[in-house]
Amino acid sequence: EGEPAEPVLSAEREHRKEEGVVAATAAQLAQRGANFLAKNFGTVSGVVPSFLNMVSTFHGVLGSGVLKSVSSALNSVTGNLVPVWNPHMPTGAPKLPEPHKPAKAVTTEAGLPRKVVYLPSCVTRMMGPVKGEESIGGVPDAMMSILKKANYEVVYPEGLKSQCCGMIFNSRGFKSTASSKGSELEEALMKASEGGKLPIVVDTSPCLAQIKEQLSNPALRFALYEPTEFISNHLVDKLEWNQVRDHVAIHVPCSSKKLGVENTFAKIAGMCAKEVSPSGIPCCGMAGDRGLRIPALTAAALQHLPAHIDKRACGDECYSTSRTCEISLSNHGDAHFRSFVHLLDRSTKAKSSSS
Repeated sequence: EGEPAEPVLSAEREHRKEEGVVAATAAQLAQRGANFLAKNFGTVSGVVPSFLNMVSTFHGVLGSGVLKSVSSALNSVTGNLVPVWNPHMPTGAPKLPEPHKPAKAVTTEAGLPRKVVYLPSCVTRMMGPVKGEESIGGVPDAMMSILKKANYEVVYPEGLKSQCCGMIFNSRGFKSTASSKGSELEEALMKASEGGKLPIVVDTSPCLAQIKEQLSNPALRFALYEPTEFISNHLVDKLEWNQVRDHVAIHVPCSSKKLGVENTFAKIAGMCAKEVSPSGIPCCGMAGDRGLRIPALTAAALQHLPAHIDKRACGDECYSTSRTCEISLSNHGDAHFRSFVHLLDRSTKAKSSSS
């Protein structure tokens, strides 16, 4: 009864020490893995489109049920590391289009070159349209088409294949790796934009928010645009517009709301359709790619989406500016979301010489 408890306490301390060592080792391995991915990002991201096309082929052969069951089981045994497949998962992105270069140099009304730096995010460089819609091409195809119609010279940043804003690392807690990739991209954008003199359009809103959040050079802050903002500021008067749809629904990503372009998004959508309905959802819950790995997050965030989207009115004409958000919205909303850039491409034409 009077025996000291020191042996028990010592054993407990040893156990906790061992747990700490295991956790530290796991963290070090994870950090090494993140650093390896960052260093070899071009090679790894180049493989993803082929992998997505292979999964899409399996979908056609095996059907939705088998793929969902297998991916759900892998998701469970790996601690949510493997995404859970759903029918709205994308095919692989097609090859990037060649940057447009006008036959002769064109200037703006202010005498500046009609030239833009286009940064296709790593998401749109890897993820294409859903199965069955391969003919519409990828987001970069639609974006390049719009810029070509506006007769803009287009420049890609150097080393584009290996560039990434760092969000994929930041969302997993690898802050130093994310900062490193962000610095690499910032250097490439500074060079391509001639020190921030040329506008830079980023086709994915969350990626733009990540870039702006970690900028170290203020010269780039006012050169960066998301698609609707760039089109509103630079292209509205350089294109012919048609309201090609009676009714569309739009979801403005939470990152776009933080950037203050919600009203601009609605205004540009109104130039493409007679009536525009907002999704009514503050955030889709995707959080990078976390919603693919933990579907309960997006299911909870989007539980009221069907009540806001009148599918009888807008059909499947639903749009956003984040490829991963579009996957989440389509999966939980019973309405198919595509990139807003595709609607913009269908709604615009090059201006005739007379106009």
